[in-house]
Amino acid sequence: MLNAGGNRDLSIDLRHFFDLPWPFLQFLDLQFCNTSGIMSNNMGNISSLVGLSLSNNNIQGPIPPYLTNLSNLEYIDLSFNSLTGVIPSSISNIGNLQALDLYQNSLEGQIPQTICGLSSLQTLILTLNKFSGRIPSCVGYLTRLEAFDVSYNSLEGNVSLPSLFVNSSPTQVGMAFNGLTVSTDHMEMPTSFQPIMLWLSSCNLQGKIPGYISKLKNIQVLYLANNNLTGNIPSWLWQLPRLSSLDLSNNSLYGTLPPSFSLAMSYMPSELNLAHSSLHGNLPFPPNNIENFDLSHNQFCGSIPVQMGEKLMDAKYVSFSGNKLTGAIPHTLCSKNNSIMSLDLSQNFLSGTIPSTFGNCTSLIALNLAENNLAGEVPFELGYARKLKALRLGNNYLHGSFPKVIQDLKDLEFLDLGYSFFNGIIPPFIGNLSELRVLVLTSNRYRGSIPTEITQLHRLQFMDLSNNTLEGPIPSNLKNFEGLIKQTPAILLGYLIDHVLLNMELEFAMKGMRYDLSSVYSYRTGIDLSNNGLDGVIPEQLGWLKVLSMLNLSRNHLDEQIPHSIGNLKTLGSLDLSHNQLSGQIPISLTTIDSLGWIDVSFNNLSGKIPSSPHFDTFALNPFVFSGNPFLCGGSTGKNCISDPQEEVEVEVGEEREAKWSRWAWYGMLFLSYFIGFWGVFVVLALKKTWRIKYWNATGELVERIMGCFGHH
Repeated sequence: MLNAGGNRDLSIDLRHFFDLPWPFLQFLDLQFCNTSGIMSNNMGNISSLVGLSLSNNNIQGPIPPYLTNLSNLEYIDLSFNSLTGVIPSSISNIGNLQALDLYQNSLEGQIPQTICGLSSLQTLILTLNKFSGRIPSCVGYLTRLEAFDVSYNSLEGNVSLPSLFVNSSPTQVGMAFNGLTVSTDHMEMPTSFQPIMLWLSSCNLQGKIPGYISKLKNIQVLYLANNNLTGNIPSWLWQLPRLSSLDLSNNSLYGTLPPSFSLAMSYMPSELNLAHSSLHGNLPFPPNNIENFDLSHNQFCGSIPVQMGEKLMDAKYVSFSGNKLTGAIPHTLCSKNNSIMSLDLSQNFLSGTIPSTFGNCTSLIALNLAENNLAGEVPFELGYARKLKALRLGNNYLHGSFPKVIQDLKDLEFLDLGYSFFNGIIPPFIGNLSELRVLVLTSNRYRGSIPTEITQLHRLQFMDLSNNTLEGPIPSNLKNFEGLIKQTPAILLGYLIDHVLLNMELEFAMKGMRYDLSSVYSYRTGIDLSNNGLDGVIPEQLGWLKVLSMLNLSRNHLDEQIPHSIGNLKTLGSLDLSHNQLSGQIPISLTTIDSLGWIDVSFNNLSGKIPSSPHFDTFALNPFVFSGNPFLCGGSTGKNCISDPQEEVEVEVGEEREAKWSRWAWYGMLFLSYFIGFWGVFVVLALKKTWRIKYWNATGELVERIMGCFGHH
């Protein structure tokens, strides 16, 4: 037996490990050992091997067919790796196999029919892979099967639970988040089917909650989320004796919850999720000792009962977001013995002030009070909740200067104070929040300059300071924003942001509209400084922020040229520099950003030819993105770029000036000719008497003839 599991100091390359002779090895445990490489075909020589655990490593490549030569294997755990390819059809050669765990890899293809030849199989976990096709119907003949989970794949087809498990009685069944359509109503479920865990989320369940569930007396975990279930929640559901985790979220359920609701789930309660339905009535008390209580995005109304804090003493995750709750937040919601870690009361109609007792929630990691009618200042007692990682207070009527209490929250990763009435300056201590990744201060009354200390936020990924009255230059030391230079995980707060704080969305300006971060997954990073009074140049160091997805500097007083370094932002999807005083040419380096889906440089003083490339030329379809720049040519401007437009304008001005001089010269020559002709005649007449007599005689005769013509008529 070789057990090195959990030893992260090891670094094992499997390509060489199995080259060594292991004639008597029966159990090999290398989980969490930084094991890498591919599994060598030589591992098929360890014929004595009974148990193999290589989970939580970085093993790549396919499952070698030679693995199926190990006929004595009873246990295989290859979960949490990067395996590719298919399950070898020769898997049936391992006749003694009892457990096969391939959780979270990149395996694909169909689940082989030959897997049904493993008559001793008790555990089959294929979750989080890329398997396609149908579930083999022969799975029902695996009579010893206890755990069957194929969730999070690309499987399809109709599945009848009574037919699939007619000969087996698994206690753990998972088919969630595939393309499957699971039917349950056409025939009676076998009485032997008594699962402990049933996970049928996103399985196209239709109609009412299936009645056969009322007979599952051992059921503890029931997940039916993301389906098309309708009607009232049946009362028998609350009477299942062992039910501890229930997820009915994202359905079309309606009605009220019965008075006995708070007495339900008395057997080790852990989770109740009824979010995103149409349930209504007053906010109900939770079952006793609940840990995760989510009633968000329904139509519950009225105030939050004062006794709610006592009922939530053991709760860790609570969300009443997106309802019609009114009144003040009760001070009893947080007490010194409270275990709450995440509280979401956003998107309601709550009023009054933020209770100072939130400082008692010393376990609090995430607090979301956004989009309510809260007023007053942020209480300084909130600073006692020093474990806070996410704080969202935006879209309220809060006022005062930037809350000083923020400087005590050293672990903050997500701070949203946007759309409120805060004023004054952004304090320099903002740079001390070293863990901050999201900063939203949009649409307030902040003034003064952006503090240079803000560039000390090494982990920053999103910053929205738009719609204030900030002035002065953009801080130049941007290369300190390491979170915008290196690729980092998309999930901001791990489990919390992904599963609990579903409504903690970041809104930012892109393509002339407002977008939610959660709805535009590809835009994971961004800087929005638009609609302020910023001046000076766009910092050249912006080009360091190589994972920046969105940049909006519009409606400021920025001048000089657009830095060529912006072309280094190869993940940039949206760029808005409109309504500034930028000059010079549009950098040709922008044409190399293939990810760019939107650009707006309108209403500046840009000149020269609009750069061209197959991708960049598509922006010319929108005539407004380059408008307001009289010296631009090409693209959607309709101006010819024979030469530089600025030069053309100078030529036109020169030609007009030359024409004016020509007109003056013509008038001068005419006057000079008249002067010479008129005075020249008189000079000649004055010098020659005989010519003078003849001139006046001729003139007199001409006058008599003209007068004679008038007299005749």
